[in-house]
Amino acid sequence: MDSTNVVSYNGLAGRLGMAGLAGVLAPLVHLAGTLVIALATTDPQKCGHFGCFGVLVQMWAAWPWVEIGLAWPLLRITGVRPAWPIALAVPVFLIPLGLATEGPEAVVFGSMIAYVLAALATTPGIWRRR
Repeated sequence: MDSTNVVSYNGLAGRLGMAGLAGVLAPLVHLAGTLVIALATTDPQKCGHFGCFGVLVQMWAAWPWVEIGLAWPLLRITGVRPAWPIALAVPVFLIPLGLATEGPEAVVFGSMIAYVLAALATTPGIWRRR
């Protein structure tokens, strides 16, 4: 990268931005995986009155737990280094937000906030006394 970039990937703003991007991608990846699994494994003859949406809703309800497993790979893909401290801190912020949010927009926004907070909390040197 050249030095004319406004935001460096190594700076705090770049780290928080890329962590937020990983937080937005996590529920979208989970939704895509949920759709693929629901369509591939459900038998249309065994679906209820509303079709196979019940299976889809049950799989979507597990989103905070699935995103914990997606945290490290998505942070690595988006270029956040080191990714493992953030991936370990994401559940601390994601589980309370996951229990408090409902609806797809709230899930995406809550996930983004959780990843940004985890990145901020684990940024090396940010909590040093001066």
